[in-house]
Amino acid sequence: MRIRSRRKRLRSQVQIEGVGRVDLLLGDRLVLELDGYRWHSSRTGFEEDRHRDLELARRGYRVLRLSWRQVTFDWDAYEGVTMRLVRAGEHRWPPGGCRP
Repeated sequence: MRIRSRRKRLRSQVQIEGVGRVDLLLGDRLVLELDGYRWHSSRTGFEEDRHRDLELARRGYRVLRLSWRQVTFDWDAYEGVTMRLVRAGEHRWPPGGCRP
């Protein structure tokens, strides 16, 4: 809600080819993955998350993976990093740059 209040395009559960659904997509290419320990604590889940991050990076996306606790209790710090990336234009595809 706080990102949306800044009038930034934020979509949830976006399907990205070759990756699957991502939790949030800010702009065109900044992926925010929000992980609860319950769903991401197994070795398989842990490895799958890293595989997804690598595939997203290979396709030119920027990924921020945050825990539920970070989002819930320390959002100010992560909002600052997220908005710094937005100010740098990391949420948009570079002109003439790679796109999926």
